[in-house]
Amino acid sequence: MKTAGLILLLLAALDLLMLALLLGTVWIAHRAVRQKAAEEGEFVPSASQDFRLLFGLLVTGLIILGLLSLLLLST
Repeated sequence: MKTAGLILLLLAALDLLMLALLLGTVWIAHRAVRQKAAEEGEFVPSASQDFRLLFGLLVTGLIILGLLSLLLLST
């Protein structure tokens, strides 16, 4: 049972890593769109609040994952 828990924990960690990479990619793309729009004199509203929220959720997920791993490995 402990092995299955460790496998699930590793897969969850991999999932969070992929989410972090996806968030970074979307942030870079959004920044490029904003810069291009600024060069053309157009306005694209900032999504920084959305990115802060998503980053906060990602960090919360990492903390929960760490606590679960401590619980799983200590039993």
